[in-house]
Amino acid sequence: MEAAAILQDPLFEQRVMQIVRRLPATQDPWFSPREVSEYLSVSKDHVLRALRSGALEYTGAGKLMRVRQSAADRYLASRQK
Repeated sequence: MEAAAILQDPLFEQRVMQIVRRLPATQDPWFSPREVSEYLSVSKDHVLRALRSGALEYTGAGKLMRVRQSAADRYLASRQK
C-alpha cells in the first residue's frame, strides 16, 4: 500500500492513537496539535502557525505531528519574555 493511500485512510489516525496509548507513559508526553492548543490555552491555528514557522519543535508530518510537553513549555516560556 502506498504512503499516500495509508495517510488517506479514515481510520489511520485512530490506529496511530491506539498504538500511542499502548506505549509506556513518560515524564515528557507527546501531544497532538489539538492537545497542545488545549494545554497552552491557544487556538489550534496558533499552534499550527508556530509549528510551520519553527517556533515550536515537533516531529512527524501531517496528521502525525507530535510535540513534546517540554517543547510546548519552552515555547510558552519564550513567548512570555
